[in-house]
Amino acid sequence: MPVRVILLLYLFLCSCQEQMPVHQTGSTKAEANYQKSLSFLNQPDSMIFYADKALRFSKKSDSIYPKLLDCKIYANNIKKDYQTSISLAEQLYNHAIKHKDTSNMALALYRKALAYRKLDDQTKVFENSFKSRQLYLAKGDSSKAGKRSLEMANAQIRRADLHGAQLSATEALKLLNHDKDSIYMVSAHNVIAMAYENLGFADDALKEYENALRFAENYDEVAAIQQNMALLHTDHPNLDKALEKFTAIDTAAIKSSNLKTKIRENIAYVKWQINPQYPAEKEIRKILNFQLNHQNSFDAGNSYYYLSKILAKRKPDSALYYARKWHQLSSKNFDLSDQIGALKSRMEFEPPSEKLKLIDEYIQLTDSIRKVERLAKNSFAKIRYDEENKQRQILALENQNFQQKVETSKFRNTLFYSILLILLLVISGLFFLYYLKQKHRAEKIMKIQETENRISKVVHDEIANDLYNVMNSLETTGSKVAIDKLENVYERTRAISRQNNPIDTGEFYADNLKGMLSNSAGKRFRLFLNGFEEIPWNKISAEKKIVIYRVLQELIINSRKHSEATLIAIHFGKKIKHYFIQYSDNGVGLPKEFLENQNGLQNTENRILSVKGSIKFDGEKGFRATIHIPA
Repeated sequence: MPVRVILLLYLFLCSCQEQMPVHQTGSTKAEANYQKSLSFLNQPDSMIFYADKALRFSKKSDSIYPKLLDCKIYANNIKKDYQTSISLAEQLYNHAIKHKDTSNMALALYRKALAYRKLDDQTKVFENSFKSRQLYLAKGDSSKAGKRSLEMANAQIRRADLHGAQLSATEALKLLNHDKDSIYMVSAHNVIAMAYENLGFADDALKEYENALRFAENYDEVAAIQQNMALLHTDHPNLDKALEKFTAIDTAAIKSSNLKTKIRENIAYVKWQINPQYPAEKEIRKILNFQLNHQNSFDAGNSYYYLSKILAKRKPDSALYYARKWHQLSSKNFDLSDQIGALKSRMEFEPPSEKLKLIDEYIQLTDSIRKVERLAKNSFAKIRYDEENKQRQILALENQNFQQKVETSKFRNTLFYSILLILLLVISGLFFLYYLKQKHRAEKIMKIQETENRISKVVHDEIANDLYNVMNSLETTGSKVAIDKLENVYERTRAISRQNNPIDTGEFYADNLKGMLSNSAGKRFRLFLNGFEEIPWNKISAEKKIVIYRVLQELIINSRKHSEATLIAIHFGKKIKHYFIQYSDNGVGLPKEFLENQNGLQNTENRILSVKGSIKFDGEKGFRATIHIPA
């Protein structure tokens, strides 16, 4: 099965460069031996010899001490002694913790992740990369934090945690420097593309490969991405499109012989898929020999797979041979995914007796890989959660003392301002409620006024006019008594209409009120007004003006109907918090039961109450009413 390029060749080289110990000039014996060790970067034993010699001349408190440990880690990785590298990285990490050196803590964790990557312990790769990332974030080094996020993404993609890999790679893209970290940008987009591809979103995968191409800095990177895009077309399949993509790659411009060989092999296999007569077997055999002679056993597995497919019909025995070789190689490399592929290939050609054994092994391997992937996914999620939670706890503990001091110093001010704010909110709430009540009261009064105006208009325009028309029609045929009665009804209707005319509450209100009082009193009463001019009518609200107008109008009408009075006196006055009006006439007064039942006066009292005022009646000697309205 075609192998995708997870870590591009140049990304690997770049990672190695980042891993290299840092040069430092100096004159002491420790520094001199350190410089000698760095001159043997490709000779790990010599590096370790001079690094150990430098350690004998240095103290753990010296700044060069962590650099010497790092130098030994690098050398042991080259020697593939990864367990020793991990042990040295632990020493570096503990030393960094003791000296509160965040940079070397992060570096030691990164070194451990590299060693665990070689040991194929992807959970440990993820865990150490995540911890290193968090420390780089704390230091404000987003570029290195982004690179560690990419290590996490690669660990996840190796264990089929596709969604997790996309998340980590996306985090890497946000943290990396787009100008300085272009090779890592390429790899991040490459990981996202492969995750999309394995999830079945081919179009999204192609877009991510296109994004990766934007950051490619040399042709080998471009060719590796184009190869992945071509392989995507072989899987869906669109072999013609795949061949078009492959043949567009300029293999002569590729510097990496390994990458060039892979592309040539893939092109030969795609051509055979399109045309089974194409001599792909010869070309792939040649490539396989090249790989075996250069001890490139990992890529030899791909050749075994292709040859078993090509020879399946023509030479099933040879196909079985290569399937067995592929199975043998994948078992040696502990590659579960390739082992499953090899077993499937073998089962096509093995005799029935052997096939039964392979089926059992296939089932066990399938269960194993599913279990490994499931446990890995759960481990990745748990590590992320635990470490993020641990970081939150550490930050909380670090800030606790500072926060306590700040809170203590600010407690009194906070309490004072809190109480003040509560009081302001309560007062504001009360004012708001008061405003709403006042607004509702004003709207109610204005609605009553509108209703009265509407009734007045109906009485005037419809009923009074109809009565007038009836009177005209009866002038020649009706009796004089009936016409007189109708005329009386007509005049009363006109009077009701006039009484409920709209009230102008503007600048002419005082004149209109005085005119209404005079007209309502008519010739029958002598009207006395006292203190009228002292009232600041322009400062009284519209709804209160309407109430005063209607109440006084109703009191005069009441006097005309019931009192038999000849004199009406109205006294106006103002105190600090309210206005008062005293109304009186010299009539016979009102019966006690009339006042108790408030017959005819209920509407008057309701008007006064609507503006939170009060009214008191007295009808023993003449009729009197005392009115108070809030200022």
